[in-house]
Amino acid sequence: MRARFIGFISVFQSLLILAHLFVYETAVFFWRVSDSRALWTLRIAFVVLCCSFVPATLLAWRTYGWLSRAFYRAAATWLAALNFSCLTATLAWIAFAICV
Repeated sequence: MRARFIGFISVFQSLLILAHLFVYETAVFFWRVSDSRALWTLRIAFVVLCCSFVPATLLAWRTYGWLSRAFYRAAATWLAALNFSCLTATLAWIAFAICV
């Protein structure tokens, strides 16, 4: 049972990494970000955001403090924004393919 749970978490985190990578690459391509400092800032932000939801969920299952709830709420809000960002990125690539 524990191995299946760890497997599920691994697969879910992998999907989150791929979604963040897709949004990151789309943003860099369409915004034409070439400044190395801006690229590093974006990379760090996406890595932190990418790795925030699973730990926040696991923490919220075990504790009921206001800090864990705030962390979970922030991570869930970002996940919702990522959902719309993936949809927007997909539509952007479709529109780019049609126009080119």
